[in-house]
Amino acid sequence: MFADQPISYKIADGIIILKEKPANGNSIAPSKNKETIKGRVVDDKGNPLAGATIQVKGTSFIATSDGAGFFEIPDDFLESDLQISYLGYGRIEVAAKNIDRIVLTTNDNRIEEVSVVASGYQSIPKERATGSFSKVDNATFNRQVSTDVISRLKGIAPSILFDERSGSPKLTIRGQATIFGNDQPLIVVDNFPYEGDINNINPNDIEDIDILKDAAAASIWGVRAGNGVIVIKTKKGRADQPMSIGFTSNVTIGQKPDLYYLPKIASTDFIDIEKMLFDKGYYNTIISNTSTNRPYSPVVQILNNQKNGLITSEDATMQIDELRK
Repeated sequence: MFADQPISYKIADGIIILKEKPANGNSIAPSKNKETIKGRVVDDKGNPLAGATIQVKGTSFIATSDGAGFFEIPDDFLESDLQISYLGYGRIEVAAKNIDRIVLTTNDNRIEEVSVVASGYQSIPKERATGSFSKVDNATFNRQVSTDVISRLKGIAPSILFDERSGSPKLTIRGQATIFGNDQPLIVVDNFPYEGDINNINPNDIEDIDILKDAAAASIWGVRAGNGVIVIKTKKGRADQPMSIGFTSNVTIGQKPDLYYLPKIASTDFIDIEKMLFDKGYYNTIISNTSTNRPYSPVVQILNNQKNGLITSEDATMQIDELRK
């Protein structure tokens, strides 16, 4: 079938393997009038490595393993050494006499850790980043246990000021940058501006945070970066990794509430407070303003009658004591 065709074939382990015939006779497939040496290249698990390069040391002769890992070289190189290489595997050198089964092992190359800064638009190495920035990694961010992002950033991110005077805490970067305009930093989540409240972001979903503090961020985000930029990167799945499950829980312990308790002040204490306020003149404006006729308590009325000489002090004391009961 393949006579006078630029294709050769081989049957290995029940598989028909087709290969293109070389243009010249000095290469992968040896000529038919010469004896050949056959070998096979596999990995450390016994799987064949297709496309491995076999070079006779000191010559330009190169052979390539087929789909089943087999290769052939002329027996002229029986006394030579072979250099076998494959992408992702260590290069080895073996004698041509011992090529029945050549095992390659994977390279254990370790990449050095590189610190990168995310601007919300791109991630660049720390040494190439311009401007002032702070990076909060996952371990640092999770030092404090809290249900919101702002509380976890407190004390670990420099140049951030926290305003907790209101019920909703706010933060500013490097102080107040505007008087009447919005003074809040731009929030970027996974490379997109976030228009919502930062307190609504689940802190357990955050991988790390980069804080851009100066005008360098304006080259990317424009005028919106005038108050700084907080770049948040959330957790994502990683390729070729086993499944892992993490669980995070927040527990608050407090006193059991008494649903039937009504915090009321005792009548005698309330009267003492009214007498103190009357003596300090707190009710003078209310009493003298007859146009509004603002109501006041019986104790204030009794004290005012005593002040105006309508009743004696003994009568005032007796009436007030009646109200204490």
